[in-house]
Amino acid sequence: MSTTTPAGSDWAARVGERARTVATLARDASRSDDPDVLERLEIQLGELSQMARELMQERYHATFMALADKLESGDRLDDHDHRFLALLITGPATAYRRGEDDVDSWREDIRRVADLLDAAPAEEGAEDAEIVHYLRIQAAVEEGKRVVPDLRFFLSEGERVKRFVSATESIAPEERRFLARVIRDRLSSPRY
Repeated sequence: MSTTTPAGSDWAARVGERARTVATLARDASRSDDPDVLERLEIQLGELSQMARELMQERYHATFMALADKLESGDRLDDHDHRFLALLITGPATAYRRGEDDVDSWREDIRRVADLLDAAPAEEGAEDAEIVHYLRIQAAVEEGKRVVPDLRFFLSEGERVKRFVSATESIAPEERRFLARVIRDRLSSPRY
């Protein structure tokens, strides 16, 4: 994927078209038992994310750079500036948290893992039952290892947004310079 983006609405149309293509692949993947389909989806999701980031950077580059200049020079930030600062720094986390609806399911999965781990061990001497018991423990652990990172990420993104809001209520000069650097770094980074 190129990091050079074409200008204008043509690029926005390409991002929209790719989003629809990836949505179709995601629907197919949700019905598939083929790990290769999920791998293709994962790759396509990464490429779409990069396209959307590049489009945002191109379209709002001047706005973000003006914001960085204001931060460095100590100029007062208006509501528009604060909104764009929040979008740039915590926008993905906020959007993710607003769109995520699996939190209750993850908590229930963790409770189920706890219940499975609490299950009484097999009776001594019942070799097959004992093996099955240990296999169930391993399966519960695998389930926990799958779901805990999702819930942890969701909660940590919430904490990150809260810290940002608190930190930007009153921005000290050294923090303003730091935020200006963050903005400039993000605008030049292929990973943001």
